[in-house]
Amino acid sequence: MPQQYVEITKQDFEKFFKVRYRAYRPKEFIQERSEIVYDIPLSTNVVVRIYSSIAKGSNIGRGSGEDAIRALMFSVTVNRPINKKAGNSIVKRTNGWKDNLSDRIDSFVEEYHSHQDFYETIAEGKQLPPKQQPVKPAITDLRESRYDEAGNYFPSLEDAKKYNAALQALVDQHGQSLGGYGGFLLSLAQWIVNKKTWSKKQKENADNALKKFRITI
Repeated sequence: MPQQYVEITKQDFEKFFKVRYRAYRPKEFIQERSEIVYDIPLSTNVVVRIYSSIAKGSNIGRGSGEDAIRALMFSVTVNRPINKKAGNSIVKRTNGWKDNLSDRIDSFVEEYHSHQDFYETIAEGKQLPPKQQPVKPAITDLRESRYDEAGNYFPSLEDAKKYNAALQALVDQHGQSLGGYGGFLLSLAQWIVNKKTWSKKQKENADNALKKFRITI
């Protein structure tokens, strides 16, 4: 079935963020060209920025073919996009736009948390040390958990499920007080079962969170 243009309202966007990204506390503002923009904070420097295609003072998006929804990983410190490889930024305003936009947002969230130090360096406008590049651990399925030489964590299926359940329980118990941090922990929980690996930084973040809230696995 061919994709058909759908009219998207400001209320549609507000409901989308409330249902799917509430823990991140998205922020709404008007961009210079009078377009309504939403930021999903990942840190003080980095956001996922969504250009809604809805003009200031209007309740609906621009007409068919005039503009599209765009999502970018963006540095609010240096005021520019910082990643163009985590997925196509364009989301067409067709049926299924919510799932397509979620895919774009989630790809940026996962990419950021997988290589947090790398993107924070770029977001702060600093130069990367020579040869510093994001390392993407290989996906594997092990009977016993292990680490590679870089400190990346490869869990067994059983350990991946334990970490996922523990992080989910943490957010369920303390969700109201966690704010955007809760969304970050949920992304870690999803990452470990989907990708079957964590970077060294992701593993440290998960362990520190569980230790802080006294949740055992």
